[in-house]
Amino acid sequence: MLRLQRFTLAFFLIFKGFFALAGSAENEEKAQEFFNSTNLLTFHVQLDDPVEFSQLGQRPRSYVQGKVRVGDKVLENVGIRLKGSGTFQPIYEHPSLTLKFNWKESHQRFAGLTKLFLENSGQDATRMCKLVANGVFTDGGIPAPRITQARVLLNDRELGLYVVSEAINPDFLKHHFGNSTGNMYEAFFRDINRGLKQDNGEPGDQSDLKELYVAAAQKDKKALECLLDTEEFLNFLAIEMILANWDGYAFHQNNYRVYHNPSSGKMNFIPHDLDNTLAESGMGLMPPRTGILTAALLATSDDRKAFADRVARLFPKVLDLPAIQQRLRSSVIRLSQGTSPENVANIERQAALLEQRVRERCRHLRVELAAERPATPVFDSGGVAHLGGWSAKQDWNNSVVKAVAEDGKAVLSIQAQGGYCFGSWRLPVWLPAGKYRFEAEAETRGVQGLPSQTGSGAGVRVLGGRRGSGIQGDCGHWTAIRHDFEVQEDCEWVELIAELRAFAGTAWFDPETLRLVRLK
Repeated sequence: MLRLQRFTLAFFLIFKGFFALAGSAENEEKAQEFFNSTNLLTFHVQLDDPVEFSQLGQRPRSYVQGKVRVGDKVLENVGIRLKGSGTFQPIYEHPSLTLKFNWKESHQRFAGLTKLFLENSGQDATRMCKLVANGVFTDGGIPAPRITQARVLLNDRELGLYVVSEAINPDFLKHHFGNSTGNMYEAFFRDINRGLKQDNGEPGDQSDLKELYVAAAQKDKKALECLLDTEEFLNFLAIEMILANWDGYAFHQNNYRVYHNPSSGKMNFIPHDLDNTLAESGMGLMPPRTGILTAALLATSDDRKAFADRVARLFPKVLDLPAIQQRLRSSVIRLSQGTSPENVANIERQAALLEQRVRERCRHLRVELAAERPATPVFDSGGVAHLGGWSAKQDWNNSVVKAVAEDGKAVLSIQAQGGYCFGSWRLPVWLPAGKYRFEAEAETRGVQGLPSQTGSGAGVRVLGGRRGSGIQGDCGHWTAIRHDFEVQEDCEWVELIAELRAFAGTAWFDPETLRLVRLK
C-alpha cells in the first residue's frame, strides 16, 4: 500500500509538472504572438466605481478594481494603478497604467501574460525608442521586456497611442532564467550600496546586494566574478553606451533591475524604461566611473581598453540597421492604423528621424573607435576658453532651434513647441582630465520648464550631466548660468549643451558669453 501511495504521488507530481510546462509554453507562445503582431489593438480600460476612480487620484500607486476589454475579450477584476516618474500624469490627464490581470483571479491572463504596462511615452514622441532599444539589448543577449504599441481608452475617454511593455515579473524571470524564486531589486537613482526596493524573492536584509557592494568597493575582481555575471554585466554596460542611454546604470544608476539567479548563484542586470535612448548620438563610448560596479570593473587603463574593444565588437551586431529598420516598419504599420493621413505622415517622419539617430550613433562610434577626436578649446592664461561653432539640434517634437537677431544682437534661440521639448545647441570638444565650469548668459520668455532633474527650463550642462532647475518664466534680462563638471581619464570626449527643456516658451543664449573655465 505504501509503495502504491508513493507511486501515485510520484505520478501525480510528474503529471502536474508536465501540464505546468505545457501551460507555460502555451502562455509564452501567446505572448510572443501578441508582441509580434502588427495589428493595433485597443485597450478599453473601465473603472465603473467613481470611488475607485477617485482613489487613483489620491493614491495613484495603489491598485483598484477595474475591467479591461480588448476586442471581444473582456477581463473582469483587473488590478489597475498609475505608474511613471518623469512621465507621470494624473488619472484625469494621460496617465500611464499598470494592468494586473491576476490581481483577484490567480489564473487570469491576457495573451498569456499576468501583467502589462500601458505607457504614455511622454518623453518619446516616436513611441518607438523603447521597442528598438529593448530589441538591441535582446540581440546582445541581455534579457529585456518585449514591447509593442496600442490605442488606449479610459472610461471611454480617448487617450491615444501608447507603448505597451511586458512586466519584469515571475513570468519574465522564469522565461529568461529558468526560475522565478530569486531576489530581484529595482533601482531609481540608487546604486547597489543603498537599500533597493525588492520585487521578488524572500524579503530579507539584502545581504546578497551588500556582499556584491563590498566586493566592488574593494575592487576584488575574483570575488565579483563569483557574485556577478561580470561578462554579461560588461555587455549590459557596453550596450547602454552604444544606445547612448544616459538614464541607466552607466550615468545615474537609474532604471535597472538586479536579479539574484538561484541557478547560477550570480547577479544579473536587466534594463528598464529605455525611452531616453538614441537621442544623444554624440555621447562618448566610455562610461563615467561614478557607479560602484563601473568603478570596480573599469578601474585601470587596460580595463578601459578592453571595454572599448568590447564596444567595437558589439555595436555592429546590435545596431544592426536592417533589423532596426524592420522593427521601425512594423511600428509604423501598427501605429498608422485607423488614423488620418496627416498623422501617418508624422509617424513616418518620427520613424525616419529615429533611423537617422541610429545612423548618427553608428557614425559617432566609428569615429571615436578610430581615435578621431574633436578640437580641444584654447584656454588663455587665466584658464578661460571662448567657444564657437555651435550646432542646432531639434528634439523628437521638432522644437525650433535657430540663430536670430534680438534687439540688434545675434543670439542662439530655442523655442519649445509640440509639448515635451528639449531643443539645444551642441558643441563636441576634447578635454584633458580635470574639473571645469561651463558658463553662459541666457534670457527667457514664457518658459514652462519640464519636471526633470536632468534639467528644467533654460540652462547649460554636459551630455550625461544633470543641472536641475534653470531659468523659467519671463526673465527680461541676461542672466548668468553655469554648470560644473569633471572629466575622467579615457572620458575626454565631451559634448557641451546649451538647452531649453520646457513645455512652452523661448530661450536665448548670448554666444559671446559661452565659455569654459578650467578649475583644476
